[in-house]
Amino acid sequence: MSGHNPQKKDAVRRGDIWTADFDSAGEADFAGVQFVVVVSNNPANRHSNRIQVVPIGFHKGRAYPCEAIISIKRSRQNKAVADRIQTISKDRLIARIRRVGPRDMADIERAIMLQLGLIPLWPS
Repeated sequence: MSGHNPQKKDAVRRGDIWTADFDSAGEADFAGVQFVVVVSNNPANRHSNRIQVVPIGFHKGRAYPCEAIISIKRSRQNKAVADRIQTISKDRLIARIRRVGPRDMADIERAIMLQLGLIPLWPS
């Protein structure tokens, strides 16, 4: 894992896609270097060394309600996996890739709200 980069503290913004180092995280599904999207709010991102992220995986077939289909690169579809939301240290961040668009961010927010039970999965 890379050492703390003071510039990262001010550079992290909600909706940014970063590569993050999960080598010592102990999570088999998202071990090694992975794409993540930052979902924590910008004031917290500025003042804390911890941020909330949603890991991004490759989209293969079906997407579940807690997953949002997004594009990191135009030629490939990925999915933000909201049931894997987690808090990580900014020290795990490696490189900023880009920012998700407003539509992708809205889809990610909806997937998080569904996962956390903040909105119903199906209307009653």
